[in-house]
Amino acid sequence: MKIVFRTATALGVLALFLANSVSAQNTKIYSDISANELAGLLNAAQLSTTITTGPSGEPLVVAQQGGLRFIARGVNCIGDADARCSKMQFRASFALDEQPSATWMNEFNKSWVFGKAYVTVDGVARVEYPLDLTEGITEGNLIHNFVVWVNILETFIDHLSGGEIAPLM
Repeated sequence: MKIVFRTATALGVLALFLANSVSAQNTKIYSDISANELAGLLNAAQLSTTITTGPSGEPLVVAQQGGLRFIARGVNCIGDADARCSKMQFRASFALDEQPSATWMNEFNKSWVFGKAYVTVDGVARVEYPLDLTEGITEGNLIHNFVVWVNILETFIDHLSGGEIAPLM
C-alpha cells in the first residue's frame, strides 16, 4: 500500500502546541470544549481548520496540514460551533487501492491501546482516538492528547505505507 503524504513529526507538533498554547502559569481546566475552542488550539499548532456539522447535528472540526486531513467530532452534543462537548473523537480515513486484512489491522491495534483502526464496509481504512473531558483535564493534558493522536496517526500512516518506524508494541 502506498501513502503519498507524510505528517509533521510528533515532536514538531508538540513544540508548536507548547510554544503557542500553553504557558507555565496556565491552569485552565476543560470539562467540555466547543468546536470553536478546539479549532483555536489546532490552529495554534499550524493546522488549518474548518468548522461544520455532522450528519447527526454534531459539531465537526476538519483539520488539515498538507495532504493530511482528519476530523474532530463532538460526541453526545448537538449544535453549532459554540455547543459544549464533553467527549470528542478524532478520526482519519484513507481510501486505499488494496483493503488491509483483519490481521494487518489487528497488528496495528495491538500496539495502540488508546486508538483503534478498522476497515469500513465500503473498504475505507479508518483510525480513531476518543477523548473524554467529563471530569475535567488541564489544557496541558488536552494538548498531550492531541500529541498522542498525532503519534497514532503518524504510526498508522507508516504502517499503511510499510515504512520503518519505532517498533509496534
